[in-house]
Amino acid sequence: MSLSKSKYVVTCSHGFEPFLQKELARLNIQKLKAGHGSVEFTGTLIDAYRTMLWSRLGSRVLMEIGRFEGTTQEELYEGVLDIPWEEHMDVDGRLWIDFTGQSKEIRHTQFAARKAKDAIVDRFREQYNKRPSVDKDADLRIHIHLHHGLFTVSIDLCGTPLHVRTPDKHITDAPLKETLAAAMLYASGWDKAHKKGVALVDPMCGSGTIVLEAMGIACRRAPGLIRQEWNVFRWLQFDQKVWNQVVQETKESQLEAPKAPIFGFDIDASAIDCVRHNAKAQGVPVPNLRVQPLESLKTPLAEQQGFLVTNPPYGERIGSHAHVSGVYETLGNQLSHFPIESWRCFLLCPPNELYQQTGFHRTEERITLYNGPLKCRFLELDLHRPTHPVIDETPSHEQRT
Repeated sequence: MSLSKSKYVVTCSHGFEPFLQKELARLNIQKLKAGHGSVEFTGTLIDAYRTMLWSRLGSRVLMEIGRFEGTTQEELYEGVLDIPWEEHMDVDGRLWIDFTGQSKEIRHTQFAARKAKDAIVDRFREQYNKRPSVDKDADLRIHIHLHHGLFTVSIDLCGTPLHVRTPDKHITDAPLKETLAAAMLYASGWDKAHKKGVALVDPMCGSGTIVLEAMGIACRRAPGLIRQEWNVFRWLQFDQKVWNQVVQETKESQLEAPKAPIFGFDIDASAIDCVRHNAKAQGVPVPNLRVQPLESLKTPLAEQQGFLVTNPPYGERIGSHAHVSGVYETLGNQLSHFPIESWRCFLLCPPNELYQQTGFHRTEERITLYNGPLKCRFLELDLHRPTHPVIDETPSHEQRT
């Protein structure tokens, strides 16, 4: 089973698709196809296991076990009934069904999920005169998607979504999801630059999501390694030996320390304490941390080049507009002293012109990412193009004479 190929879908937040596709390609997974909020591939269970352990952007890994044409609840029932569920779960087990999509005949996903459940239960009852139970804490979590007259039935190999990966996470106000922080690092290009020793700074690090994702990337620490429970463990065709092999190869690829220095600063001492706690919970080295107001920001003395990647506060999340505007202005003032030939600055901003308060133009490229339901821009400030050019106040030759 580990070498036979199946179709898989890795779900993700909207906007992550191109970065997730590149992430999976780095795992030597082939035949990748980006969709809307997902990336598909055809591969082996080993590929799926590697994705579960390594992906920083994915949410769920779905393994297709059946597909059939139809648009009605009756066609859904018959198609689900034909799948050999006894090969995937025990009659005494628990199942749960997530249904997405609709047709002219199927409007309510809960009713469709119930119809699919009836088909599975009826198949077991016919064969064993017993039936599995239904529970969100399921032995087998099933995902059914209806699109353009085609039902696709898959097993969710993860259970709890991949982005829930920091046990007992300590947070500050308005924390980022780890997946969003990883997308920011991939979009900036630091995921490649760190191999050349290029530093990373987050001057408003909060509970440390960006700097800890950076540390995990730089130390090749697979985020899934710290997780103890996976839905796939309760799947009847789960192969413990193959899983252990993938886990072992993942552990062997780890680095003790990053090649590039990683710095996290915040004005709040309790936030810095959160970063230390979360680093331990994630099993990554603690970044270089300092309690420091934004007004004191400057390039670390020993670092000749680096990336500044941060998520400033914005009105929809925390702080008044005046305060938020002042944060951007302060950041811009400090950036004006950075060496512009060797430092780059990336911001996650609301979809307005608030970034202009930094006093810098942005570069042409901007990427739409979502912070929960909030639509955001991820953009790079052009440190070569201040909105108000610095005037050279040195007296001219004529003035000096």
